[in-house]
Amino acid sequence: MFAIDKRDLRAEEAIVFVLQTHFQAQRHQASPVGDKTYDVKLWLPHGGELYCEIKVDRASAHTGNAFFEIRNTALDTSSGLVATRASVWAHYLPKQGLLLLVDPKALLWWLATHMRTTPRFDIRLSGTQCGDENAQGYIVPLSVLLARQWIGQIPCAIPID
Repeated sequence: MFAIDKRDLRAEEAIVFVLQTHFQAQRHQASPVGDKTYDVKLWLPHGGELYCEIKVDRASAHTGNAFFEIRNTALDTSSGLVATRASVWAHYLPKQGLLLLVDPKALLWWLATHMRTTPRFDIRLSGTQCGDENAQGYIVPLSVLLARQWIGQIPCAIPID
């Protein structure tokens, strides 16, 4: 059994509202219990569906980096950017008051490619006990991430505590 942090639930609800407004979605629905491949499905105005993954990166305020999980090391399975079904990754940076919107597959490709070929970006893989202490992922300086014009940025102040 696991405990869900009520702060995370409140923050996720606020982010869903921002996403619904941004995409002019008619309605939304949380993913089914046990489905960890996305967090929320939005119904768009013209009949399409949009699957979104929501992350609140609290540690970014202290580290100056964003963290993108790719592996659950406790279960030894792919997770995060690698396993998501979402077509939009909504990554909230509380200190900056920004919600980043990006295609997770494009981000995964970009991170893997530039980690190896662009040392000045300082993109690196974490150890195996990061994130919620059972994750491995990419660590990316916020300055590098925020300079990417293909990553959408929505200014918003969401209470996370």
